[in-house]
Amino acid sequence: MKKVLRGLAGLVLGAVALVSGLFFAWPALDVAKNQVTVYPVMMTAQGTLVPLNRSVYKVFPETQTVIHWMPGISEVPDRLAKCSVRDRLHWRCEYPDGSAVLTMDGGVFSSESAQEDRERDISYTSRLKWWKLMF
Repeated sequence: MKKVLRGLAGLVLGAVALVSGLFFAWPALDVAKNQVTVYPVMMTAQGTLVPLNRSVYKVFPETQTVIHWMPGISEVPDRLAKCSVRDRLHWRCEYPDGSAVLTMDGGVFSSESAQEDRERDISYTSRLKWWKLMF
């Protein structure tokens, strides 16, 4: 019985270690794919943070192009317009309809958009904090 419990404990610890390792190795995939994932949150009237849909931005400096999609929500990428791109952490684009200007400056994402979006109090957080809010 003790062998079974030790074996089960080892299996659980191994699974936890594997999942943790993959979670922390995940950002390396973004670098390798020349993309960055952005984690938005919204402050409610009660003062709590609510995670919004994350977005992935894939950057093509050679063609001054950025495409984006929302994993699990909208997997078909859209192309941003009027882009100026240095690298994956330094770029500026607009939505094709001109409703927002998106900027990635040194890895810090910001969005200048319509008045109603500013009133919703949207900010961007780390991957770890966003995942904690999800669960």
